[in-house]
Amino acid sequence: MSLYVIGVLCGVALGILIITMILLWRGSCHQKKKGEENVTNGENVIIKTGSPMIPAVLDQVSVQPSDATPDNKDAGSACATSDSSGSDYETKIGTVKTNLYPRPELITLTSEKGNRGKVHVKLFYSFDRSDFVVELLEASSLPRMDTFGGSSDPYVKLMLEPYPDRKVKVSTVQKRSLNPVFNETFKFPGTFEDLSSQTLRLKVYDFDKMKRHDIIGEVVIPLADVDISRQVEIWADLEIPSLKQDDLGDILFSLSYLPTAERLTIVVIKGRDLKPMDIDGSSDPFVKVSLMKGGKKVRKKKTTVKRSTCSPVWNEALAFNIPSAELKTNYNLEIQVIDYDLVGKNDIVGYVKVGPDCEDVLGKQHWNEMVQSVRRPVEYWHPLQDR
Repeated sequence: MSLYVIGVLCGVALGILIITMILLWRGSCHQKKKGEENVTNGENVIIKTGSPMIPAVLDQVSVQPSDATPDNKDAGSACATSDSSGSDYETKIGTVKTNLYPRPELITLTSEKGNRGKVHVKLFYSFDRSDFVVELLEASSLPRMDTFGGSSDPYVKLMLEPYPDRKVKVSTVQKRSLNPVFNETFKFPGTFEDLSSQTLRLKVYDFDKMKRHDIIGEVVIPLADVDISRQVEIWADLEIPSLKQDDLGDILFSLSYLPTAERLTIVVIKGRDLKPMDIDGSSDPFVKVSLMKGGKKVRKKKTTVKRSTCSPVWNEALAFNIPSAELKTNYNLEIQVIDYDLVGKNDIVGYVKVGPDCEDVLGKQHWNEMVQSVRRPVEYWHPLQDR
């Protein structure tokens, strides 16, 4: 009899336990459903975290105006809502504070001096590396400069004026494009304080192997007018440039290599619009070509002097012996245009470097084309650079 009573009591206890568990499970499900309804009705939870969300989240969130009707809010519960200030975004996962993710300031520079297209750049100063950084992104609506083909082969020269070494940065050439995309980065070392008195000049040229490169247009940006302590994005109209005293002129020469004789020949053909170096507005130019190996001059040769001209014609060949095995790696040429003075020191008008190791894009391209076209002279116009 006692065993029977004990069995009954155990069965009742087990039943009560099962009923209690069922009631608890149903209660938790009801709370979860109620929480989901609260989120749907706009009762979002503001999440506070030590690390901000990545800025890309802002681009993935669709914005619902704060003055939208309740019906629209219910229908678009999956969308984000913005507060009355328009600076924050409410999402299902919380509030996104947009002031934590500053976007680049966008500046548009317009000009009425001719329709020459536009150029797109980003500027900022890197305090970590003490560099002024220019991101050359693209150009658009450039004019057609080629007589045949109806296109252009644009590239860009970048200059910081005044700049201690006055070094010119040159982009790659974009073949047959009126809307070229560059996506190249250039750095100018210097202090942030000095930049306020300097100007960034961008010149867009049309590349041509057989004749002088035509300038398409230029943009001048006084850095005192922009806040480069943060990233600044600029769309600027190209203007028709005026001839500046800093333009040093151009030189045309050909390169050829004869493998059987292991001989490199440079034919200095002519110069054009060289910078006047004499008080009478003229120059007495000659060309000195130096063969470089490992950064050191191993041999040099000169042309004759052309008197009283800024557009000299030489047509003189200078030859150098270079082993075929070292042509692609070890040797470079430095071409200097020099103004001869009977009394005093000769003045350097400008120079050009060509070879596999030179920084200039045109110089490297000219050398590589010579290597690929042995026995055939390859002519290029090169703009002179200042040291």
